[in-house]
Amino acid sequence: MSIKDHGGSAEEWKRERQAGIEVTTDGNAIKLAAERARPSSFLAMADPSNSNKFGPYEPTSKAMRGVSAAPIIGIILLLLFFPCALSSKTADTEDKQCVMRGICGKDGELRQNCRYEKQPVPVNSSMEIEYSELCPQLFKEGNTDLCCDDEQFDVLKQKLVTARNILWHCPSCYANYVNFWCQFACSPYQAQFVEIVETRRADDVEYVSEVNYYVTKRYADELFDSCKKVHLSTEDFSLRVLCGTDVDLCTPERLFRYIGTYSKINRVPFTINVTMLKEGQTVQKNNKIIRPMDTITYKCDVVPPNFGHNCECVDCHLCKPSPPLPPEPFPVWRYRKVLCTIEKRTGWMFGACIDDPTPAPTEQGGTIGM
Repeated sequence: MSIKDHGGSAEEWKRERQAGIEVTTDGNAIKLAAERARPSSFLAMADPSNSNKFGPYEPTSKAMRGVSAAPIIGIILLLLFFPCALSSKTADTEDKQCVMRGICGKDGELRQNCRYEKQPVPVNSSMEIEYSELCPQLFKEGNTDLCCDDEQFDVLKQKLVTARNILWHCPSCYANYVNFWCQFACSPYQAQFVEIVETRRADDVEYVSEVNYYVTKRYADELFDSCKKVHLSTEDFSLRVLCGTDVDLCTPERLFRYIGTYSKINRVPFTINVTMLKEGQTVQKNNKIIRPMDTITYKCDVVPPNFGHNCECVDCHLCKPSPPLPPEPFPVWRYRKVLCTIEKRTGWMFGACIDDPTPAPTEQGGTIGM
């Protein structure tokens, strides 16, 4: 109500307004505060859009006065979303699981792994660089947890000596082959693609004697493809050694069957049944879901990490050789009014002279007659 409608003096109208009383046209007095009823919802109080409806929010408790709603909302959002982040971290930790770790069995110079169905262990910091140089894919996304210890790692390096000698000059083939064994021995997700089939005991200690190793058909084919043209010598191929048969008969299936067969000569300490699955295919085994190993591979014309060059063209079917260099020019000299040259063809020297179409220069840059 305006002062004009009030009917009283200006002083009376002012005192009533300060007291929170308004006299309506029908003579009834109401509390203005009733029009400013406090919202019952906390979110309604915090919503600026409700200020016109409910009036400015003033905490009734002295303890709440001067406290902004924004930090409280932040705390509520943190409580809502923190469990999600925590569960994601927990899920990642639960995905990391080993089935083997450490050395428990000995067979001459061969070493068999211990059964170890627990989570992986952080790598020894003093050895991390050496591990990462041989097995860089194990340390993706900052991972430092592994399912192998230092003793196993030494065994792995010894096993790969032969492969290094025959594959080193084709880095992509060598990198793919080494990664195949790094994932098998040390991957923190080992339990997803390695299944223990049989164990034995010696001196009351259980060790692994047979496993299934699941990989994708894509990985197996691309590893094989990167190595199939790598030469051991001019007339021989490295796959003959790795496949145990003539290179023309070698296939991805034969390759992985041979390198997984128990052999003291090939330093395979127990039977490893390499099984190929399609990408995305899973297998249910003993209440566990098997997901095949499927990491990055490098084609033979690609330079892998930790290497400074790719395969030579003689070892890579994808290589595009550089065009041949033009032949070096043969020497040409002038004799009187004749230009002469000598050319070598199939072991013979041929000479030819033609009339010189240009005059010979003088010492001052002019021409001289002959």
